[in-house]
Amino acid sequence: MKSAPAIMMEALAAVAQRCPHDWSLAAGRRMGDIMSMVVRSRRRRVLSNLELALGENLTSAQRHQIMRQVFHMFGQTLVETLMLPKMVRQGMGRYVQIEGWEHLEGAVQAGRGAIVFTGHFGNWEMIALAQGARGIHMDVVGRPPADVHLARHLNMTRTLTGNRDISKYKSARPMLRSLREGRTVGLVIDQNVGGDHGIFVPFFGRQASTTPALAVLALKTGVPLVPVFDYPENGRHRIIYDPPLENLPRGRGRADIHALTARVTSIIEEKVRQRPDLWLWMHNRWRSRPPGEASRPGETS
Repeated sequence: MKSAPAIMMEALAAVAQRCPHDWSLAAGRRMGDIMSMVVRSRRRRVLSNLELALGENLTSAQRHQIMRQVFHMFGQTLVETLMLPKMVRQGMGRYVQIEGWEHLEGAVQAGRGAIVFTGHFGNWEMIALAQGARGIHMDVVGRPPADVHLARHLNMTRTLTGNRDISKYKSARPMLRSLREGRTVGLVIDQNVGGDHGIFVPFFGRQASTTPALAVLALKTGVPLVPVFDYPENGRHRIIYDPPLENLPRGRGRADIHALTARVTSIIEEKVRQRPDLWLWMHNRWRSRPPGEASRPGETS
């Protein structure tokens, strides 16, 4: 029997796909407004994170304005993700403009595949589907939902354009297989990593526990690393691929892994500084702390 969240998600998806596109997106932004008023802990988290990361550059009024935009984007992204099957059927080119495609094409020409990375920025789910629709498939690494029906729906959506879904819990072999097949592996690398699984690198001037998976895979295989980011604009999306990273470390030691992880994290920070309204500030990015360093009040929640 399907769970209540799965039934609700399918009902919302059916409604969103039948309504005019702009209406559904507007409803998503309104849903974000309601969420910001109801889930006050997330509202406080956004404001707290903005003060931590950009406090010197933003007034209180500016932080509140960005907070509202963040919830608008979150609500819009949720609804838009439910609409992705319709968008694929109608043709992704109707909704997406891609820039820098030549960087990705050049990266995969050697037939060894490439690693594509981004953050929770814009609608990150859009990137893989749009890329797959243009013929360069991306196998996305992520944490599957605990609810089996939600997981099945997400997998169905992510694989609509020929991509594959890779569980982060058993990802090493599938990632290597994808690269051997000349495909790309997609990683979203900007969330806190708990326990002893992360390494600490600077993010907005504060140490943040970050997955080393990207650096380990890149240094092991030597494939190109391509940054990509999604910019929603008036109901459409501008997806920008940057040139592959150059001058990567040559070794595979801890220092090399740390240096590369810090570098890719700094790229995400740069994009967030340019467009703070598009990043998922409601996540507790600095929750884990290095040994001996105290958390801020409320930071462990």
